[in-house]
Amino acid sequence: MGQFTVVNNISASSSTEGIINVSFEINSAEGVLGFSLAVVKTAQSSIFTASDFLELDGSQTFQIQANQLNYAVELNVDQLDTDGDVLASGSAYSIVIYNSELNYLSTPSASFKYNVEQFATISSFSANEEFAGADISRITVSFQANSSKGVEAFWVIVAKSQPVNQLLSNYINTLDNKRYTSIAPSLDNVYALTINEQQLDTDGHKLIDGSSYKLYVYAKGLEILSSTSSVKKFDQMEVFSTVTDMWLHDISNNKNASDIRVLFDVNASRGIDHLSIALAKEESAADVSAASLATLRESAFTRISTDAKKFFMVDLNANQTDIGGNQLEYDQKYTVLVFSDEMGILAQTMETILFSDNAQFEGHYSGRFNDNLFQDIPFSTILTMDENNQYVGPVFISAVFTASWGGETDGDIKLFFEGNKITLFEYNQDLPTYKGGCPGLYTGTSGSITSEFDIKLDFTGNDCDGYHEDGIITFQRAWKY
Repeated sequence: MGQFTVVNNISASSSTEGIINVSFEINSAEGVLGFSLAVVKTAQSSIFTASDFLELDGSQTFQIQANQLNYAVELNVDQLDTDGDVLASGSAYSIVIYNSELNYLSTPSASFKYNVEQFATISSFSANEEFAGADISRITVSFQANSSKGVEAFWVIVAKSQPVNQLLSNYINTLDNKRYTSIAPSLDNVYALTINEQQLDTDGHKLIDGSSYKLYVYAKGLEILSSTSSVKKFDQMEVFSTVTDMWLHDISNNKNASDIRVLFDVNASRGIDHLSIALAKEESAADVSAASLATLRESAFTRISTDAKKFFMVDLNANQTDIGGNQLEYDQKYTVLVFSDEMGILAQTMETILFSDNAQFEGHYSGRFNDNLFQDIPFSTILTMDENNQYVGPVFISAVFTASWGGETDGDIKLFFEGNKITLFEYNQDLPTYKGGCPGLYTGTSGSITSEFDIKLDFTGNDCDGYHEDGIITFQRAWKY
């Protein structure tokens, strides 16, 4: 048969779906491993060379193996031409075929018209608001496109009911990703999505409950804004209005506001970028208003970013004063105030904390008990300081501060701290209904507590199950108490 020398009878055509069908013949498959096909603009095909072909990347070529004499192939629908351009509907192209072993480039095929249907219109457009209970509402959008050819992505944008001619492509292309929700093109051209919960309108403003908007679909890549839009009044978007729960802890003895840790839940964080936390003396807290808080000096509050969260744990700034500009005083009760100057809302919880030289390790702790006999047993305690400067409290063989073996507690615990070291540990076990009653004693002289109040205890002990060794108890501070 002889060596390969020539490609003959190249023909090409395109379908309206963007598929290019190519057929050709070769005189022999001997001496070649395969061929690469490329689409070249017909106007440039006569000057396109083998050297030009070597400059193409994988998005511009289609590879096939040389294993027969006659070929019929479909090129990738997203293949680019030899200039790296997306194929344009109505334009004339030719096919060239290259073999690398012989550095052979075929004569270009006859010209064919690429007649794919490109994106032009949006239909069946709808936008709906779904109430999501305690969370903010969600805006769902659905639409169909006649085609996704030439589209890099579809953007759903929200505008204040302004005429479509005010939203020009050169303006839309400057929008940052907070002002649109993007969805990639699909083969079936049917789309359904939920817009980002923190999406802004095209002016960069938060969506306001009760306001009317138009929603548009923008075809990025072709810079086409859909003429179909929906005027929608959103009325179920829950925005920040209150603190629902709060927990306060005095966590150190620095004699400033950094001693105070504030934990709180909010009903929603939509409508705000920041929250501020201030302290008022308990006796004057009832007279505080949102308007008065808006004029506070920066030293009188700690400011935090919301980041779409609904739970916050905040250690106050060390230099924070009360709302009167006074340094915090020991043995004074303070009311914690959470407010938003963006929305002019004061979410006063009336929770108070006694600022004092306190027992900073007092609190609820939950963790696990492990030794040579038992593994991963839930374990919890509530520590308070006694008159001997030891931390004592009930023990519960559960993670949630409830007894498991017939008594009000499952025993009691004693800890003595020196700095962040625990030099004495003692657990007197009392389990009335476990094996008919099972007293026990566990002790240790080695333990530690981290800056985040995680406790680790090493122990040995005896009870009705025998001798316990290689024991480790780990506790984490439970802050929501």
